[in-house]
Amino acid sequence: MATKPTTTTKAREEFLAPLNDRAGSKHYRVHNSSSSDMANPRNWSTTKKRLLFAALISSSLLADGAMTWGATLIVTQAQDWGVSTNYSSTSMNYGILLQGFGGIFAVPFIEAYGRLPIWLWTQVVTMFMVLGATLSTSYPVFTTFRSLQGLFGTVPQVVGLSIIHDMFDPKDWPRMINIWATTFLIGPFLGPAIAGYILVASQYRWIIPFGVLTALYGVSTIMIMLFGHETYYDHENSRPNIKRPMMKRIYSFIGLNNNNTHLDRRTTLVSESSTLWKLIFRLPLLLTGINVMINFCWPIGITVTVESFLHSPPYMFDEIQAASMRFAGVIGAASGYVFGYFFNEWIYKHYQQKLNSSSKKNKANEELRRTASENSSLQIADALISFSALNGNQHQESSSSAPGWRPEYRLHGVWIPVASLAGGLVTYGLTLNFQRSWLGLAFGWVMVNLGMVGSTVYVPPLSLSLFPYTQTNVSVVCCRAITAYALEKYPMHSGPVSAILNMWRTCGGFSVGYFQASWIVRNGVGVVFAVQAAVVVVGVVIFIVPVVVLGGRRGWFK
Repeated sequence: MATKPTTTTKAREEFLAPLNDRAGSKHYRVHNSSSSDMANPRNWSTTKKRLLFAALISSSLLADGAMTWGATLIVTQAQDWGVSTNYSSTSMNYGILLQGFGGIFAVPFIEAYGRLPIWLWTQVVTMFMVLGATLSTSYPVFTTFRSLQGLFGTVPQVVGLSIIHDMFDPKDWPRMINIWATTFLIGPFLGPAIAGYILVASQYRWIIPFGVLTALYGVSTIMIMLFGHETYYDHENSRPNIKRPMMKRIYSFIGLNNNNTHLDRRTTLVSESSTLWKLIFRLPLLLTGINVMINFCWPIGITVTVESFLHSPPYMFDEIQAASMRFAGVIGAASGYVFGYFFNEWIYKHYQQKLNSSSKKNKANEELRRTASENSSLQIADALISFSALNGNQHQESSSSAPGWRPEYRLHGVWIPVASLAGGLVTYGLTLNFQRSWLGLAFGWVMVNLGMVGSTVYVPPLSLSLFPYTQTNVSVVCCRAITAYALEKYPMHSGPVSAILNMWRTCGGFSVGYFQASWIVRNGVGVVFAVQAAVVVVGVVIFIVPVVVLGGRRGWFK
């Protein structure tokens, strides 16, 4: 005789139904890499993975490093073209702007056609854009090629996280992402320094540094062609590969039948584009994105205009000295990285301990974790039903491992970096205004970049699943404040969120080059940088404080 289902059994079945649906989704399943299918990138040899990763690092270094490559060449170019130094410095502005939009455009195509074809062919196009800039004989032609370089050259910054996620096991993610993300820190400052050294060695012919840059893009492109492989792998619908290795390789370059999987390209393009459009206007991302634009506006302004100050009285730096000054930016960015890494982790642990100590549900939480680790669907359901009853069965799009945790707590990591950013702008401006030692410029620049990186730039998050097949209750580590908040707020949209924040970042950097020079002439450097510092502080009050205060209220900032 059949046993009458108990209330607990019914509840278990009802609860397991949506989880089973999620288990079939590529967004929620954590796949085991022990499968023998060699088309699965996680089963590739260590050598194959490392060579592909080296190709990724080479292209990622060039993304920002090549865009700011010309920052130390603007004086020589101005003399060749017969324009002012301030006007010559704007040749990078449109390229910086289009970096953001290039990342936005790339995300749907990466999901629809695969990682390799978008990565490879945009790198090829970028190489020819740099070659065109190298052979340019006028400012308008040079600026056009540089702008297109920014549009196509940003793809490695977007595709890198997907490649790492596809190719490495979760235990390797922290190390590989940290290595990859280092390119974002040193690239924008290392590129101009190298270009300045080459300029001096080539007897002040700016075409030589750009020729070297073209060669670097050529080497990077060859590395992608030799060592790059498609990493997209559909664990649910993969098919046996019947193509010869050569044909398989050719097909992967043009985005056909990637790793024996067939993507619905039209549906994917529409879906990903729709997701991007909706996320851009989500209030939390809109407010924090505007703040990112403000925080990046002034530091990028320093990066692209500092050359004109260093070559003017009282400093009168030569090219070697001016190029070496770029390492102040590297030191500041590295300092911001270290600060953000430890301080944001401290914030998480602090609130986790605080929330756990004040919660009366610790026993239920421990039982939940113990049960989840046993990899039993029935036991997970029972534990979650009990846990949901204690917590009012609440569900949020964002989550963490501590009950009561809110992503908005991450934004408390903004206050100290913003103080450093504002203080650095004041120090930099007063040093220029009173014509003090170059050490004041260097120290101010270090403070500015510490604040910029500490508050915004990030090592992308790791979604460490608590359950075998879900990505709920994620623990986000290794992040900076604003990006950590955004990626934890929308954990299922890490690619689009990263691209959106990158767009806001470049919008700020694009604009400052057009008005800062004339602003300084009109009001003086002291006033200009003091106002910039005030704008940074006011921006935090207007755009970050409301998110922190109202983010925890039901119905606000979903």
